[in-house]
Amino acid sequence: MKHIEIIAMQEDAQKIVEQLQRLGTVDVTERDPSDVTDDLSLFPTAKSLAQLEKNAQTVAHAISLVEDYSTEKKPFLSGFAGRKELSEEEFNQRMGKNDETMKIVYDIEALDRKIASETTVRTHTQHQLDAVLPWEKLDIPMQYTGSQKTSCIVGQFSEPYNEDTFYEAFCAQYSSMKES
Repeated sequence: MKHIEIIAMQEDAQKIVEQLQRLGTVDVTERDPSDVTDDLSLFPTAKSLAQLEKNAQTVAHAISLVEDYSTEKKPFLSGFAGRKELSEEEFNQRMGKNDETMKIVYDIEALDRKIASETTVRTHTQHQLDAVLPWEKLDIPMQYTGSQKTSCIVGQFSEPYNEDTFYEAFCAQYSSMKES
């Protein structure tokens, strides 16, 4: 691969790089720090690049979240269609709306977290309801403890018992309580 070096005024550097990338004529890579001389200094771009990659991942995640809830599905082969090329005016217009776009992306992610939280609450509430529903037809109050000559213990067994298996389990429990 051949290498080129472009030296330009700082205020023109961004425009030049954007134009080269749009044209697709060169592959822009990080310069080797050992090549720095007194006449030429390198500006740190690693932080900016990392932030751009993070933003791109965040946007891609937000798009996938919206697609999950979308009723309109993409055609199967739409992934092979490629991307639409933007004009310079469109590109600049979209760059001007970057902050607004990122706010929408963060709002989408916040709503997804809220949906997940509400789903957890709903599941928990459903489990509580499922635990109470078997007692709905009980014709005595849950707090009833009995009368002067009777005792009432309201509860449930972990497994179903018939009269014989209940008697055996009761006798075993009673004898173990008696021994201790």
